[in-house]
Amino acid sequence: MAVPELTPVGHHGGASVETRFQAAARRADWRFLLPDPNLKDVEYVGRLPDDLLAALRLLSRSLEVVDEPRTADAQRLADVVVLHSPTRAQVRRALGLVKANGAVYCELKRSRRRPLSFLQFQTDAVYGELVRSGFTSIQTHWHYPSFSNCTRLVPLADPAALAYWLASRNQTWLAHPTGLRWLTGSRLLERVLPCISLVAQRGER
Repeated sequence: MAVPELTPVGHHGGASVETRFQAAARRADWRFLLPDPNLKDVEYVGRLPDDLLAALRLLSRSLEVVDEPRTADAQRLADVVVLHSPTRAQVRRALGLVKANGAVYCELKRSRRRPLSFLQFQTDAVYGELVRSGFTSIQTHWHYPSFSNCTRLVPLADPAALAYWLASRNQTWLAHPTGLRWLTGSRLLERVLPCISLVAQRGER
């Protein structure tokens, strides 16, 4: 699987080459990782970064943003639930808001205030909640160099794509097949990279 290359924002003569629409849409290029990239009824749970909020408002058929997850209502379930650095409680409640065959997209970010140990706990916690809630097709991707300025979406469970990316970064020693099998099997990269996402799909409810 090839590593998707995304077009960075460019400027010419002080003016942005991209339109505002294109810039906002690029922040949600992760939608192409979903079973259906057309964002229909979207629920965002928790505090939302401004650029992600702008993208969701632009591309969603309907969008509901709440600081605290609402009670699941069969008439108001979402096609996609979006989370950014959620608490474990937010994850548990949010997963109940996903329609049958819907999807969840979760961004996890490491910062100075969120040390490596916290990111490892958070990643394992989200992954575990997805499994316990019956979600399948769980995928993890590295957003390089960041969520806001992503130019590559690197699938962390695909040894071939990971080898290509590491080789392109002159990290050929990590691209050895034995090392790659260990990296993907241990899910180590999910615990140490600064910006990763998890995408998963719900089956029949």
